[in-house]
Amino acid sequence: MKKICFVFLVVFSVFYSCNKSDNWKEFKVDYEEKVENFQKEGLNGKYKIAYPFFKDYPEFNEIVSGRIEEEKVYINKAEDLLEYELSFGDIRTSGKYLGFMFNITTYFLGDAHPSVQVFAINYDTEAKKEATLKDVFAPLSNNYLNIFSEFTCKELNSRVEREELVSSQEFIKEGTTADKKNFSCFNLKGSEVIVVFNQYQVAPYSSGISEVSIPLNIFK
Repeated sequence: MKKICFVFLVVFSVFYSCNKSDNWKEFKVDYEEKVENFQKEGLNGKYKIAYPFFKDYPEFNEIVSGRIEEEKVYINKAEDLLEYELSFGDIRTSGKYLGFMFNITTYFLGDAHPSVQVFAINYDTEAKKEATLKDVFAPLSNNYLNIFSEFTCKELNSRVEREELVSSQEFIKEGTTADKKNFSCFNLKGSEVIVVFNQYQVAPYSSGISEVSIPLNIFK
């Protein structure tokens, strides 16, 4: 009887583990790239917007379209904006989540160099709504912000020690405090979450944008 119970527990554990890992499987997404080039009245600049259009997720397309319209309003209102380019990175998936990151490059009259900013959009394919950091990670751990903070702070400081990143402990500590705004730029990809820190958040401009991958099994 004890042997039967032991075998049952082992089988159950394996089954549960497999089901749990299945929650973070990547899945295929069909999309096409939409590109818009336009001019701004009064300036002979370059303005380009590129974004994905998803075949099977009309609600997500509406969310993306809303963000695009916000950027167009910004372009039209921004004075001395000579160049603006919005592009998008890899389409990432995990379980029921679908997302990607927008990359924005701007160049204003008088600037010494262009500025680059990244922001993320994530979508819950079951709830059919945009997924926030809290939506995804609060059910996994009440301590999720501290987990993000501790992991990324340690990882970035180790890069400094290995001379892979130019920054300081103070700079990194401030940019990785347990605040949701510090980790709002994220995507899920399979069994990991990818977090991006924009310029000046955890390092000086010369160090560019920093990206950290965190295994999802850490959120217990």
